[in-house]
Amino acid sequence: MDEMPSKQQLILLVNSLCKLQDKILSVKGMPKHIQQPIADKVEPLKAPMFFLWEKLGFGSPTELSARGINGYWMASFHTSPPDFLSECIQQLRTLEIPINEYDNGLDLRQSLMNFYSDIIEMYEQ
Repeated sequence: MDEMPSKQQLILLVNSLCKLQDKILSVKGMPKHIQQPIADKVEPLKAPMFFLWEKLGFGSPTELSARGINGYWMASFHTSPPDFLSECIQQLRTLEIPINEYDNGLDLRQSLMNFYSDIIEMYEQ
């Protein structure tokens, strides 16, 4: 990554993930106890964006998303960012996180994998 992600890029990625969660939770005919765990799988993907948002001084977490971020995922990210990012990429690559099923999300999936790969490169420098 030649330059840090912009404020707008982080907002776009987080908003896209929140919209994906909303779509998952609004599927007609699927019981809530099935929808919620699927939507929850998307949550860890947001942690790197929230980390960079704060690290780059763009503002408070609620300025990135009113939903905020689960503290567990932030702590997990802080423990080992490269491992966390690699796991996100792996889950996207193996379709564990069902972006395509709910959002025709090939572009979002690839954008996220590129974003995480770029952040891993930053850590390796």
